[in-house]
Amino acid sequence: MLSNGVKPYKDIPGPRGMPILGSLISALRTGLLQQQQLHKYFQRQAEIYGPIYKEKLGSYEHVNIFDPDDAEYLLRRDGHHAEEWHKNRIPFNRFLMRPKPVAGYTGIMDEVATDMVERLDRIRKHTGLVEELYDELYNWSIESGGTMFFERRLGCLNDNRNPEITEFIKSIRNILTGSDVFFFLSPRLAKTLRLPAWKQLEQTLDTMFRI
Repeated sequence: MLSNGVKPYKDIPGPRGMPILGSLISALRTGLLQQQQLHKYFQRQAEIYGPIYKEKLGSYEHVNIFDPDDAEYLLRRDGHHAEEWHKNRIPFNRFLMRPKPVAGYTGIMDEVATDMVERLDRIRKHTGLVEELYDELYNWSIESGGTMFFERRLGCLNDNRNPEITEFIKSIRNILTGSDVFFFLSPRLAKTLRLPAWKQLEQTLDTMFRI
């Protein structure tokens, strides 16, 4: 314990793990990482090691904090990255955080939302159930974001979609789901070794930029 009563980093509890991989192997064995249920994995670890614990998963070493009061305390007092965050955030604030620029998109965003509601009404079963609702919400989010950034409708909510738009949607989804592996694996290492995850990412990005 340090002179001010604060315990050093090495005293934070957590799984021991292996020298390079940490506890990645045991984490993969739970199946939760592959199922994209990281929150359940971290919750399980917190039940074992306590509300503040450290863990190394591949190339990523982190400290998890589960008590909301502890998280608030940390965020209010940790100004180490505040300057860098502020610098990166300013360009977005000028455009996205001011009422006047955002108000200019209310009409088109309302149009996208209306199209979404109408599509759900068309495809729902007689019971009211919408199959693959997750996919429909995904398409709506891409249509909303694309309409704002490209200033044109993409057609993600059309009943008869352009094949290229379908491919574009799939590419975005592959990036968001396929990049999970880089949470644990160094992208530089994956690129050097030409691992399948890196090759898939390259192919997906090539497809997006082509479209």
